[in-house]
Amino acid sequence: MARRKSGIVEVLLEMTAALPCWTGVSFAVIAYAVLHHYASIEMPTSAAVPGQIGHIFVEQMGGTLAYYGQYILPLLFLVGALASILKRHKRKGLVKTASNAKSSNALHDIT
Repeated sequence: MARRKSGIVEVLLEMTAALPCWTGVSFAVIAYAVLHHYASIEMPTSAAVPGQIGHIFVEQMGGTLAYYGQYILPLLFLVGALASILKRHKRKGLVKTASNAKSSNALHDIT
């Protein structure tokens, strides 16, 4: 029975780890650039017009999420890229072990 994913963090890490490591690093750079641009936009400081309270609230929450996301999301992508590097290194070691084995059960011995 398949295990359900517990959250967005686990899904992002697993997806990034399944991709080549340069993809995770590229995603980290792009995420930082986009979120930093949005987080650095000046929020209006003028008095709120009664019909604009919702719009100001959404802009403020979006800016706050972008501010924290510009550091958290790239960190998750970089951790996923590191996991990708470690998985690739492990796979290379398993292939090397299987190719150097002299027994007929070489694939069975590497598990």
